Amino acid sequence: MVIRVLSTTDLEAAPKLSLPTKADGSYSLTLASAPLGGTWQVLLLASGGQPQAPPVLVNTNAVDCRMDRQGVQTVYVDYRQVR
Repeated sequence: MVIRVLSTTDLEAAPKLSLPTKADGSYSLTLASAPLGGTWQVLLLASGGQPQAPPVLVNTNAVDCRMDRQGVQTVYVDYRQVR
């Protein structure tokens, strides 16, 4: 599976794709090297590019939220299979 992230705030920004998920299903995708405000559409894609779940919207802001002021925000999206 691959995760696609698309900015709904910056309509000219290209979508970002993660590397394929690890064996345990986890993934990581860096959007920027510093805090970046916006609204993001997160979509889980199968290897052929087909969506595997409805898109999820997440919001970030430009506030550096770590004490050392060198960190970036982290958003966790947990996809679970419902049977």
